[in-house]
Amino acid sequence: MYPGIGIYGSRRPIPMGDGGGRNFGGDRDKTLNARRILTTRYRNDPAHQAVFAYNESTPRVSVGEYAYKDFLWHDTTIPKGNLSEFKLSHYSPGAGYVYARSSWNEDAVYFFFKCGDRFTAHQHLDVGTFLIYKEGELVGDGGHYDGFGTLHDVNYHLRTIAHNTIRVIAPAETLEVKGRASIRGGKVTSNDGGQRYDWQHHNGAASDAAQWNEQKDIMETGDILTFEDKGEHVFIKADCTKAYSAKKLETFIRQIVYLRPGTFIIVDTVRVKDPAFKTIWNLQAMKQPVKDDKGLWTWSNGKGRLFLQTLLPEKANVELYCGDELYKIDGVNYPPQRDTGPAPECRMEITPAEAKKDYLFVHVLTATDAGVETVTLAKVNVSGNKVRVFVEAEHSFDFDIAR
Repeated sequence: MYPGIGIYGSRRPIPMGDGGGRNFGGDRDKTLNARRILTTRYRNDPAHQAVFAYNESTPRVSVGEYAYKDFLWHDTTIPKGNLSEFKLSHYSPGAGYVYARSSWNEDAVYFFFKCGDRFTAHQHLDVGTFLIYKEGELVGDGGHYDGFGTLHDVNYHLRTIAHNTIRVIAPAETLEVKGRASIRGGKVTSNDGGQRYDWQHHNGAASDAAQWNEQKDIMETGDILTFEDKGEHVFIKADCTKAYSAKKLETFIRQIVYLRPGTFIIVDTVRVKDPAFKTIWNLQAMKQPVKDDKGLWTWSNGKGRLFLQTLLPEKANVELYCGDELYKIDGVNYPPQRDTGPAPECRMEITPAEAKKDYLFVHVLTATDAGVETVTLAKVNVSGNKVRVFVEAEHSFDFDIAR
């Protein structure tokens, strides 16, 4: 759940696949009561006692018709743990999810990262994506779930272009496979340069473990290779290569350092099959970014602000797609049929000025209060297969980019 308490004492879940959680509704109470059931079952476990303390910060369900859930599952006899001492990150290896935050305060910075396999119909083509929240979403999930299989859904919302990861445009690429010419029964006409959708069923799901194992080669789409939480910082290394067609991409390794409370270093090594394939570092900004006189891209949402620095490539082209251009791909517009709540208002595309097969992207993102006017400029040094990034004056981090 994102930090902060919203309407009717509810907490907003992070967007996950088709579940955007943007508007107030019963999904918020379902999450609360799932935690309640677990804390009751494991009432003597210190970790669950800390979660109980978190649950008690929203002691009632927020939707009136779900008040019976308070009667069924709000057990106030559980010993309350010390939430301030509870862990600040969680890694789910099966799903390939990482959740991390700066603290358990309501104004905390929150971070989510995803790199795992394909399992269900409602997943998106978003391996390698991330979210950043600071008193409001700053980097979000693009598009709207306006219906299962709509033109917007299959051409934008579930596609890689609506997320925060790498795109590689191979002009001849198609998402059609033998026996299936659609996604979710919807007509696909766009080539966003994103991740593959080559599952035989149009929903892209496996009905059980046996069927998943039969299709294991195509169901495997990504792996988190390393996860470490050192307290001061979190380190993640992930291999996102299998999410893409091997005909266009050979390697995509994403490494992330989250330096608490709000600095993120993202190092991406990408190798494509053909230098002619346009390679894009894609980001969904909640508001339109503005470039300041120091070269920093910034935007604010509510009480939070994000600063973005591109350290590598040294020469990069930046394109912003906002307003009427937001949902356009190659000049074709795929607007949603309905608005499902506050969504990113601008797509940011960063591309190397020089076309080649091997790319190294290094970005630094800093989440702050909206009143912060600037941040320290980061620096990068590359020596062979080693990348060193300097942030906030006294901090430096080394990355191994050997392929």
